[in-house]
Parts: sequence; C-alpha cells; structure tokens
Amino acid sequence: EGPGDAEALADALAGDYAGQTIVYLCGRVRFSGFEQRLQSAGVQVRTVEIYDTVALDYPDEAVLARLSGRPVEAVLLYSAKA
Repeated sequence: EGPGDAEALADALAGDYAGQTIVYLCGRVRFSGFEQRLQSAGVQVRTVEIYDTVALDYPDEAVLARLSGRPVEAVLLYSAKA
C-alpha cells in the first residue's frame, strides 16, 4: 500500500537496487519522475520503449456496436494522455 504513484514506486525500489541496473519497459510518452527518482538514488535505469500512445477516433456507432447494447459500468484510464 502507498500513494500509488511513480515516485513512490521508485522510492520503494531504490533501497533494494542502489548501485545496480534495472530495465524499465515503458512507453514513448511517460512521466520522467520515475527514472529521475531512481537515478538520483543510485539506480542505473536502462529504458526500453515497447509501445507508443496513438490517438484513435472511432465513430459513436462503431463503439456502440462493440458494446452490443450493454451498459458501461466502468472506464479505466491509466494515462493523462489517454
């Protein structure tokens, strides 16, 4: 448990990995605070960009057809760019 943000995760990892290198699988668009926080704690971060954020524009009719008339109970967005 914790605040659930990138900087808190970096703080949790920093103590165990100071002086070591970690591989960070990430997107092209990302919050740099995670990497910066780890690096300032002595963790070498090797970033590997494995996806990109792209804009999609589906017509309302296409979205409704995919939902098959079912109501939407929740929508999860994990990125400020989403």
